[in-house]
Amino acid sequence: MTIIFFSPPKLVNAAVALALVLGAASNPGLAQSLLSPPAGPEGAGAPADNLVIYAPFGGGPYAGLGDDPSQWLEATLPPDWVTAEVAPPPEGPTLEELFQWVESGKGGEAYPLLAERETLELERAAQSGRDPAELQKKYLIYLLRAGERVAPPEVQERTARRFTEAYPDDPRFPLAYFYLSQALFRQGRPLEESFFFDREALAELPPWMQTRYLVMKAQAAAARRDFAAAAGYRLAEMISPTTLRETTRDDVLETLSRLRDVTLLETFLQEHPEQEWIAAAWPFLRVQALINGGAMGQALLALETIRRKGLADTPARIKRLHSARTEIENRIATRPHRIGVLLPLGSTHATLRRLALDTLDGLRLGVQFLEVEQPARTRLARLLAADPLPLSESPKANGRVAEPSIELVIRDTANIPEQAALEVEKLVREEGVIAIIGPIARSESDAAATRAEELGVPLISLSLTLEIPKGSRFTFRHSKSQEEEVRDLVRYAMDFLYARRFAVLFPDTGYGKKMMELFWEEVESRGGTVVGAASFRPISRDGVDPEGLGLKEIFESFTGKNRPVTPEDQALMDRVGDAKPDAIVDFDALFIPVEPSGSLDLKLIAPYPITVDAEKVILLGSRFWNSEAVLVAGAGKLEGAVFVDALDQGRGNSPATDFRRRHRATFGHRVEYRLPSIYTALGLDTLEIIKHLVAKPENRNRAALALALRHMEAFPGLTGLTTFQESGEAMKESMFFRFRGDSIRRIKP
Repeated sequence: MTIIFFSPPKLVNAAVALALVLGAASNPGLAQSLLSPPAGPEGAGAPADNLVIYAPFGGGPYAGLGDDPSQWLEATLPPDWVTAEVAPPPEGPTLEELFQWVESGKGGEAYPLLAERETLELERAAQSGRDPAELQKKYLIYLLRAGERVAPPEVQERTARRFTEAYPDDPRFPLAYFYLSQALFRQGRPLEESFFFDREALAELPPWMQTRYLVMKAQAAAARRDFAAAAGYRLAEMISPTTLRETTRDDVLETLSRLRDVTLLETFLQEHPEQEWIAAAWPFLRVQALINGGAMGQALLALETIRRKGLADTPARIKRLHSARTEIENRIATRPHRIGVLLPLGSTHATLRRLALDTLDGLRLGVQFLEVEQPARTRLARLLAADPLPLSESPKANGRVAEPSIELVIRDTANIPEQAALEVEKLVREEGVIAIIGPIARSESDAAATRAEELGVPLISLSLTLEIPKGSRFTFRHSKSQEEEVRDLVRYAMDFLYARRFAVLFPDTGYGKKMMELFWEEVESRGGTVVGAASFRPISRDGVDPEGLGLKEIFESFTGKNRPVTPEDQALMDRVGDAKPDAIVDFDALFIPVEPSGSLDLKLIAPYPITVDAEKVILLGSRFWNSEAVLVAGAGKLEGAVFVDALDQGRGNSPATDFRRRHRATFGHRVEYRLPSIYTALGLDTLEIIKHLVAKPENRNRAALALALRHMEAFPGLTGLTTFQESGEAMKESMFFRFRGDSIRRIKP
């Protein structure tokens, strides 16, 4: 039994010391654990939570004890002191049962319990005489295993470092080091090297971990353009007897084909002389390295040597020979400062035409002309005077032709897939563009992307819904996906606004239905409930009578005001003069995903929650709420509403303020001037990203530019920090906004 004391405030230190002295006699582990308690969540030094100190009912003989515990050994325990047992175990599964959950594949369920109980379990181990350090090692490993799929990577990193820094000699060090590497990789940070992790340590990991580790190392090396090292890791995974051997020869050769230096290729071949299949591919790899390095003349001579020696002796090698020749011809014909643009300017859909024009305005803001002997004052005057000249033409000033640093060649797709594919081919074969921006709509983007892959030209679509086929090399999508938007909005509503029950009011369109489905799925996946959903016919699309929205019936249905009533309830309502039963507001938030021109819809919708006693319900919006038109249409009825977008148009945001100033200076003369939209910003950001990458000589061909896009560092644009995943999908930071008074303000959770 361990003796634990309560003490008046002035005797706290003395009582703690006495507990240590008396406990040390029978339980040295307890004394040690109390003298050196485990680190709390804020760091080391916090006393154990379950250390309870009892006080004597009277003054007792210990009231005047000094600070030296050795004096207390002669004292006797008076009868009015109280003793207590070791703290009981927590409710729920035992620690060993939680470990078993992890072993049986239920780590996701075990993780929150393990993370919550770590400090308590270590303290109980110390009180019972067990070695807390040994338990902590085991605990950290199981915590890493359980958190593999559910813990944020930064949390996994901290947990792994606690092990690797404290126990480098432990046999489980390779396991903790793997999880540390995986956490760093998932955060996009460089992987670290360790003296304690060598080839033998790697071989101690399970096969699937060895494979994943080597693939991570290969991808990290490729991201920093060290393709020789990346190929080495791929080859190691392929030939190792202890990995899953998921890497194929084609994977290794594809990585080697990215090299730009023939010397590095020769060195790699010398280091792996036993791999005869690499030696057989050497002539073709050398051609590709010469092409990548820009030595087109040498590459053509090398191709001629292959043809003359008859080395292209299989269908695959013949195809590779023709592909290399085509790539050389394309690179010679490519104009690295010429960019194609595909937009549905002639679409029959008014909203799509508007988005295309907004995008075009953003692109125009990103084009600057380098003029010969042209005063800066004249350049500014022309910028402020009128719309820019057609961007496929060169402007003239004082009889001198100005040469554009970036030239845009604009083509209309009319939102016709076949026309979009045809324009891609014309831009590549006739105009020699290095990349293509657009289209916007899903079907035209699908067709254009397919042709761009065939021709090997990077295409950056602005579609919200384009699904990039697996294995695509040249297709990208620069737009925050609907899935990301809904996921972030639901996360904010549930984690920060504490909403658990939701209703959805959505336009009866393809966009509205998709957003409703995504929202419903995300809410349920996070443990929330969607209590109801209803559609309305948007008036902003085709000028339908406002009554066609059916808002009165929708809101009365949401709140139960149109529910059937019993005769008794009806009689009671008649006596008090109520025409309908009282509203039952059983939802915390209402999601309304309007389309780009949905401000008129919101103008009608905004007042309705108040009329049915639902004014405290949180309104949640889509990205198209980020508009002055919506702010005006809401007329104060959207106060407190929250939405997610990728563009901060607030007055306190300097880049956004400068962006709006430039936009008004350039296009403010228009009779129906509109403020810039998210598509204006996306158009400008997309162009700036390409300009930034093409500024480097090594990226001035289509294949190199596509590779640079996939591995570029986060680009700070108007629409937030942007990177592209290996799949070609953009990753953009989330921005949250709230309606406050006469403005839309960004909130930072």
